[in-house]
Amino acid sequence: MHSDRITLNEVCNDGQTIHLYYNATVGLWTVFGLSAYHLTTLTASTASTAVASYSDDMQMSVVLVSYEQLQPLLRACHQSLNDASRQSQTTMSYTLIGPFLTAATTSGPHN
Repeated sequence: MHSDRITLNEVCNDGQTIHLYYNATVGLWTVFGLSAYHLTTLTASTASTAVASYSDDMQMSVVLVSYEQLQPLLRACHQSLNDASRQSQTTMSYTLIGPFLTAATTSGPHN
Protein backbone atom coordinates (compact mmCIF):
# COMPACT_ATOMS: atom_id res chain seq x y z
CA MET A 1 0.00 0.00 0.00
CA HIS A 2 1.18 3.48 -0.77
CA SER A 3 0.66 5.68 2.29
CA ASP A 4 1.01 8.94 0.31
CA ARG A 5 -1.67 7.87 -2.16
CA ILE A 6 -4.00 6.77 0.63
CA THR A 7 -3.51 10.03 2.53
CA LEU A 8 -4.15 12.11 -0.59
CA ASN A 9 -7.27 10.11 -1.47
CA GLU A 10 -8.72 10.60 2.01
CA VAL A 11 -7.73 14.28 2.32
CA CYS A 12 -9.43 14.96 -1.02
CA ASN A 13 -12.41 12.72 -0.22
CA ASP A 14 -15.54 14.86 -0.34
CA GLY A 15 -17.51 12.22 1.53
CA GLN A 16 -18.91 10.64 -1.61
CA THR A 17 -16.27 7.96 -2.21
CA ILE A 18 -15.10 4.81 -0.47
CA HIS A 19 -11.51 3.84 -1.34
CA LEU A 20 -10.51 0.23 -0.63
CA TYR A 21 -6.93 -1.09 -0.75
CA TYR A 22 -6.03 -4.76 -0.88
CA ASN A 23 -3.48 -5.77 1.76
CA ALA A 24 -1.83 -8.93 0.44
CA THR A 25 0.02 -9.48 3.73
CA VAL A 26 -3.20 -10.21 5.60
CA GLY A 27 -5.47 -11.00 2.63
CA LEU A 28 -8.02 -8.32 3.51
CA TRP A 29 -9.29 -5.07 2.05
CA THR A 30 -8.15 -2.05 4.07
CA VAL A 31 -10.12 1.18 4.25
CA PHE A 32 -8.94 4.41 5.89
CA GLY A 33 -10.30 7.75 7.09
CA LEU A 34 -13.63 9.01 5.81
CA SER A 35 -13.90 5.94 3.57
CA ALA A 36 -13.66 3.76 6.70
CA TYR A 37 -16.43 5.75 8.36
CA HIS A 38 -18.75 5.33 5.38
CA LEU A 39 -17.94 1.63 5.05
CA THR A 40 -18.75 0.95 8.71
CA THR A 41 -21.97 2.96 8.39
CA LEU A 42 -23.03 0.95 5.34
CA THR A 43 -21.98 -2.43 6.74
CA ALA A 44 -23.91 -1.72 9.94
CA SER A 45 -27.09 -2.10 7.88
CA THR A 46 -25.97 -5.52 6.58
CA ALA A 47 -24.99 -8.67 8.44
CA SER A 48 -21.32 -8.01 7.66
CA THR A 49 -18.86 -7.35 10.47
CA ALA A 50 -15.71 -5.34 9.81
CA VAL A 51 -12.74 -4.88 12.14
CA ALA A 52 -12.32 -1.18 12.96
CA SER A 53 -9.39 0.46 14.70
CA TYR A 54 -6.99 3.41 14.47
CA SER A 55 -3.75 3.36 12.47
CA ASP A 56 -0.89 5.12 14.25
CA ASP A 57 1.18 5.01 11.04
CA MET A 58 -1.53 6.60 8.89
CA GLN A 59 -2.95 8.80 11.69
CA MET A 60 -6.54 7.94 10.77
CA SER A 61 -9.18 5.33 11.36
CA VAL A 62 -8.82 1.99 9.60
CA VAL A 63 -11.21 -0.85 8.78
CA LEU A 64 -10.24 -4.36 7.65
CA VAL A 65 -12.81 -6.31 5.69
CA SER A 66 -12.68 -9.53 3.70
CA TYR A 67 -13.87 -9.90 0.13
CA GLU A 68 -16.65 -12.15 1.40
CA GLN A 69 -17.75 -9.49 3.89
CA LEU A 70 -18.01 -6.95 1.07
CA GLN A 71 -20.40 -9.12 -0.96
CA PRO A 72 -23.63 -8.38 0.99
CA LEU A 73 -22.83 -4.68 0.80
CA LEU A 74 -22.07 -4.80 -2.92
CA ARG A 75 -25.20 -6.88 -3.60
CA ALA A 76 -27.29 -4.48 -1.56
CA CYS A 77 -25.89 -1.66 -3.65
CA HIS A 78 -26.49 -3.49 -6.94
CA GLN A 79 -22.81 -4.11 -7.56
CA SER A 80 -20.92 -7.34 -8.02
CA LEU A 81 -17.34 -8.41 -8.58
CA ASN A 82 -16.54 -11.73 -10.13
CA ASP A 83 -13.52 -13.72 -8.99
CA ALA A 84 -11.53 -12.84 -12.14
CA SER A 85 -11.79 -9.10 -11.53
CA ARG A 86 -11.11 -9.59 -7.83
CA GLN A 87 -7.80 -11.28 -8.59
CA SER A 88 -6.64 -8.36 -10.76
CA GLN A 89 -7.35 -5.53 -8.33
CA THR A 90 -5.34 -3.93 -5.56
CA THR A 91 -7.56 -0.86 -5.18
CA MET A 92 -11.25 -0.16 -5.62
CA SER A 93 -13.18 3.08 -5.29
CA TYR A 94 -16.94 3.35 -4.99
CA THR A 95 -18.92 6.55 -5.28
CA LEU A 96 -21.82 7.05 -2.90
CA ILE A 97 -25.02 8.12 -4.65
CA GLY A 98 -27.78 8.41 -2.12
CA PRO A 99 -27.98 5.06 -0.36
CA PHE A 100 -26.24 3.24 -3.22
CA LEU A 101 -22.67 2.67 -4.37
CA THR A 102 -21.44 2.67 -7.94
CA ALA A 103 -18.09 1.30 -9.03
CA ALA A 104 -15.87 4.26 -9.82
CA THR A 105 -12.41 2.88 -10.48
CA THR A 106 -10.33 -0.21 -10.01
CA SER A 107 -6.64 -0.66 -10.61
CA GLY A 108 -3.57 -2.82 -10.42
CA PRO A 109 -2.77 -6.51 -10.16
CA HIS A 110 -2.13 -8.15 -6.81
CA ASN A 111 1.60 -8.38 -6.08
